[in-house]
Amino acid sequence: MWFTQARYAGWLTTDVRQNNMNLDADQYPRLPDKFRQAVTSFPECSYGAVRVTLVLREGRWIRDVIVAGDAICKIGRKESRTEEDLGLQISDIIEVKRT
Repeated sequence: MWFTQARYAGWLTTDVRQNNMNLDADQYPRLPDKFRQAVTSFPECSYGAVRVTLVLREGRWIRDVIVAGDAICKIGRKESRTEEDLGLQISDIIEVKRT
């Protein structure tokens, strides 16, 4: 929210926005293709992003996951840049639920 307000207030430079906030979605871990249609049907929580819950093969549920397209961007407040950042294996995801 602060970013949107700051951007419209005009005090963030284009360089800061491009380098820190508008990072390429190709840099994030990806959901398996079989979940793409379900995720795109969920309502947006912010600017094209969707908040979901991941259900893992072992039975664990990972809540508060932010997905943009098929890119897993955040879990909670932690940004995810690699599969290691997620703390789970992408192949262990068996279901994606609307939060």
